[in-house]
Amino acid sequence: MPLLVALTAGMAAAQDSLRTGSDTNLRTVLSGLFGTVTVDGAQWQRMVLRPRLTAGKFDAVLDVELFMDEKGRFRNRGWNFDTRTDGFESVLRKIHYLQYGDIEQEEDRVYVHIGALENVTLGYGLIMSDYRNTLDEPGVKKTGLDIAVRDISPWNVGVRLVVNDFIDLSRGGALLGARLSAHPMFYPNEMGVGRLEVGLTVVADTDPFEALRSLHLPSRPPADAIGMAGLDVAYPIWDREHTRLSLYAQYARIVDRNGVKGDGFGAPGLQFILGPLRTRAEYRRFSGHFRPQYFDDLYEKSRARYDEARQTAFTKASTLTDTSMKGIYGDARLALGPLLTASAAYQRLVGQGDANHQRFTARAALAPTLLKGIPYLSQASAYYEKYNIDTRKTGFFDSTLDTFYGYVLGIDISKDVAVIWDTRYTFDLEPAGALRRNKVLNIQAVAHF
Repeated sequence: MPLLVALTAGMAAAQDSLRTGSDTNLRTVLSGLFGTVTVDGAQWQRMVLRPRLTAGKFDAVLDVELFMDEKGRFRNRGWNFDTRTDGFESVLRKIHYLQYGDIEQEEDRVYVHIGALENVTLGYGLIMSDYRNTLDEPGVKKTGLDIAVRDISPWNVGVRLVVNDFIDLSRGGALLGARLSAHPMFYPNEMGVGRLEVGLTVVADTDPFEALRSLHLPSRPPADAIGMAGLDVAYPIWDREHTRLSLYAQYARIVDRNGVKGDGFGAPGLQFILGPLRTRAEYRRFSGHFRPQYFDDLYEKSRARYDEARQTAFTKASTLTDTSMKGIYGDARLALGPLLTASAAYQRLVGQGDANHQRFTARAALAPTLLKGIPYLSQASAYYEKYNIDTRKTGFFDSTLDTFYGYVLGIDISKDVAVIWDTRYTFDLEPAGALRRNKVLNIQAVAHF
C-alpha cells in the first residue's frame, strides 16, 4: 500500500509541527484514512488527513479529503470553488465536528456542536428522536448545528437549537428544531426533592425536497414544508443518587398549511434510571396524519424520495394516512463501561380498520476495555432499524423502504494501523417497482500517531 505509506509519513511530519505549540493544555492527535467508499453508487478511493485537537472542554476533528473515482481520476469533491455555494460546501466538508461541552453532562451549562449529528432527541422524543445527518456520508456530507444553554435564571431555563445542515439552510430547505425548558416549582416529598419540568418543542422541515438535491432532478418540486409543535411535563417521584423514577406526559400536533393535520399523546409515561440502565415506557395515542418520532434517525432518507417508474418526487408527509391509533412504546439503554453499550426500542400501535403500526430498533457496541482482550479487534458494533412495520403485508423482519441496518468492524494490522470495515444497507424502489437493496461499503485503513 504505497499510497498509505506516503500518507503516513506526511502525517507524522505534520504532527511534529503541531507539537511545537507552547500551550501545554492543547493536545493533538493525527490520523490518516485511506480506503474505498461508496459515492453516488460507485466505489471511489478516499484519502483523508484527520487532525484532532482537544483543550479542556473543546474538541475539534477536521477532515482534509482527496477522492479518486473508479477510473483513477482525482475528483474535486470538497475542493470545488466554482460558485459561492460550492465553495461554502467545500469549506464545510473540512469539518468533521467542532464541539464545546458535553450534552450528557448536566454540569456543562453551554454545549455547542458543529458538524456530524448523531442521536439528537428533543425532550422525550415524541417529535424528534435519535435524529442523525450522517446517513449518506462520506459521499454526501452534511454539517449541522446543535447548541444548548442550560440553567438560565432560578427556574433553570434551558434553550436548545438544532439545524440539520448549513447548505440546506442557505438554500432555504433546512430541518430546524428548537426546545425551551424550565423547572418552575419545587415539590418536596419523602423520597427526595422533586422539581417539575416543563418543555416546549418545535421542529419544522422547511423543504423536504432538499433531500433530493444530489439527484439533480430536471424540475424541482415546490417546497412542501411540514412542522410539529409539542409540550411535555415531567416530575421525579423518586430521586436518589444514581436512581430516579419520573412520571411524564407529552403532547404534539402537526403544524401544516396543506391539509396534513393530527395530534398525538404520550401519556402516562414512566422513566426509570438505575446507574447505567435507562428505561422508558409510555402509552401512546394519536389521530389524523400524526406519527410519533416523525423526525427520526432515518429521516434524511425518508423526508423525500424519487419514484423512477413514475418520475415523480414525493415527501414522507404525503404518504401519511388519516387514521387513529393507540398502543405502547418502550425503550432501554444500557452502558456497561468496560463491556458494552446496547439499546433497543419497540412500539406497537393499533387502530381503525385493523391498522397496525410498529417500529423496532436495536444497537450494540463492544466497549474499548473489552476489545483490548480480543486479539486484532479494535471496534465492533451493529445496528438494525425498521419503521412503519405492518405485519399484515410483510413479515416483522422483512425488508422494506423503512429498513436500515449495518455493522462496523475495526481490525488491527499493527499497533498504530487498523482497517475499518463499515457496511450499511438501505432500500429504494427500482423503476419496475421492485424493492432494491443498496449496499454502502466503506473500507478504510486508519493510521494513528
